[in-house]
Amino acid sequence: MAEKIGLVFGQINIYTAQTDNALNFAEMIMPGKRLGHLQSKDFSDPDKQIFVAVKNVHFINVLDVKSFISHAYYLNSPSASSDLIQVLLHNSFPGSEDRPLIHKQYNFWEIPKGYLGILPKK
Repeated sequence: MAEKIGLVFGQINIYTAQTDNALNFAEMIMPGKRLGHLQSKDFSDPDKQIFVAVKNVHFINVLDVKSFISHAYYLNSPSASSDLIQVLLHNSFPGSEDRPLIHKQYNFWEIPKGYLGILPKK
């Protein structure tokens, strides 16, 4: 069922950051990997094959989150805010001209350093 949730939406973007100290703390006190920390290496081969078929769920790694807790990606990262605006205004997908993200593997992307999106379309 989880692999079909993306069908309800045009696209699902999950922003992640390995520097998210709120998630680091949560993983210390409770077992399991948090959604905002997932990387492609955390999935089994069968799970990775699901991502081959599900093209509208994207994990987007944010590199420039600069705060002690680092959990408010949209407030602390101009890159993440700009990327989200591109999605909301234009429904742009990762890797498109409007969202030139770096494709890592499967449905995993990374926001390049200095990324501030593309100017709004006229």
